[in-house]
Amino acid sequence: ISTKGEAWVWGDNVKCQCGTDASSDVQHYQDELQGLRTRMDQATAAAEAAVTDEAKKKQKQQMSMISESIEQVETALAFSHCLNTPRRNGHLKSKTIVDVSGGAAHSIFVTDGGLVWVCGDNSRGQLGVPIAEVPDTHKEGGSLVRVPIAVAEPLRPKDSLTEPMIKIVKASAGGEHSLFLSEEGRAYASGAAGEGQLGLSGDAKIAYQGDVTAPLVVGSLKAHKLTSVAAGKTHSLFLSNNGQVFSTGTSELGALGQGKITVFHAPRPVRGLLTDHETQTAMVTREISTCGVTSFFVTSRCRTYVCGPKKHPTAGGGGAT
Repeated sequence: ISTKGEAWVWGDNVKCQCGTDASSDVQHYQDELQGLRTRMDQATAAAEAAVTDEAKKKQKQQMSMISESIEQVETALAFSHCLNTPRRNGHLKSKTIVDVSGGAAHSIFVTDGGLVWVCGDNSRGQLGVPIAEVPDTHKEGGSLVRVPIAVAEPLRPKDSLTEPMIKIVKASAGGEHSLFLSEEGRAYASGAAGEGQLGLSGDAKIAYQGDVTAPLVVGSLKAHKLTSVAAGKTHSLFLSNNGQVFSTGTSELGALGQGKITVFHAPRPVRGLLTDHETQTAMVTREISTCGVTSFFVTSRCRTYVCGPKKHPTAGGGGAT
């Protein structure tokens, strides 16, 4: 976010998560590649049918040139999904953005008026907008939203793009789910729910069935005024105004901070953050953050606590802390 409230984006855009309409380049390269492959098939057939050595040599030279062109276009296609330098999202230029969050394949933008705009992958309802309500001009494929659209009910009336019913001040995009924090300190969630990451179940041991395509309030935390939310790959964190942290979701690598417990379907306090073991006084957490299957906590004494895998799973590590 710039100092003027502009949203700038870059990176992978294969699922429209940058929301910049860059997919036209992809189609151009795909069409060009198809044409080159057709020419290669024709040149191959001509080479097989050639009678003289001179004719065969000429066809092989043509095939070599076409092969080189195919390689160049394939390389361009691979990078056409990516924005390699920051680009302002022009679809949001009339809005002042105060918070942004990028998930595995979707993005969330929060305006100064409390409205929420989303784009990218919506296959599990993570954008908080039922795909049937997305205009055809904004869709790509079966579940992708090409450019930012506003999240409607229950956050705002469908017929108003200016007046939110629930003013959102912060959002967090996770693996396949999203969290929204209201001005009143309540958390709302949408997306994949089966692994407990939305925390919508009334019982921590009972899974919430189905995906959630429109934001629902995390009811078990209504008694707490929340100041921050953080969505990980398959887990979520919530921070209350008294410095207490709650976690929910799934993690066999320790991201919940709940010891050996690997699954919660409703938020539960992170016990290890209740007491400072050196001073034996109540610990107050000021900031929370997630990165994939890792969780971070910063206390009022400027100490950082972390839980999750000791080594990155894909790097040959194992174990949890």
